[in-house]
Amino acid sequence: LIDAQGSGQINANGAGQVAFGSFSDERLKENITDLPSQWQNIKDLRPVEFDFIESQGGEHQIGFIAQEFQSVYPDAVGSQPLFNGIDEDTTEERLTLTDWSKTDTRLVKALQEAMERIETLEAKVAALEAS
Repeated sequence: LIDAQGSGQINANGAGQVAFGSFSDERLKENITDLPSQWQNIKDLRPVEFDFIESQGGEHQIGFIAQEFQSVYPDAVGSQPLFNGIDEDTTEERLTLTDWSKTDTRLVKALQEAMERIETLEAKVAALEAS
């Protein structure tokens, strides 16, 4: 049973694998337009490696810095109250990224490298054509 007001579903294959799906049926959408170029946006992202601070587990990760990401894709950044175990009424929040995984981070880095090569080749072609 799928709720007509829902935004997606969770699928399981019986072997411990879970996949999240978003409804994508055209009949559920309006005002559909093509996405504008994302060339500069992708170039502006900064994939990083980092270690979480000790109070957050200290583990090594890859990803993005939410404050930087927010300047490129503000709709992918959310926030949640920062519970410190002492003051439940704190107004301090921490930023979160939605729908960006470790794999996405690696793919952005590879795409940036490919874009740099394309731009270098385009510059070389333009120089050759000008001579």
